[in-house]
Amino acid sequence: SYGKLPSLTVGSTTYHDVVHMQEREKLYYHHVGGGPVNNYDYFYAKNVGVIRKIRYYFDDPSTGDTTDLVNYYIAPH
Repeated sequence: SYGKLPSLTVGSTTYHDVVHMQEREKLYYHHVGGGPVNNYDYFYAKNVGVIRKIRYYFDDPSTGDTTDLVNYYIAPH
C-alpha cells in the first residue's frame, strides 16, 4: 500500500522509515483517440533518497521493470 513503510529491503540492505508513492502518467494520442497509462512506484528512504523505482503499464505489475539503488554516497556538509 502507499504511504509510510516501517522498512524495505533492497538487495541485501534494509532501509527504515520508507515512503512509498505512485505516479500515474496518462498519454493521449490524438490520431488513435487514446493511449497507454504508465505507472511508477517510488520508494524513498529517510536520509538516503530513492531506493527503488517500479515502472509498469495499464495497472498490470507483470508488465513492469524494477530499478534498485546499488550504492550511494552522502557528501559531507
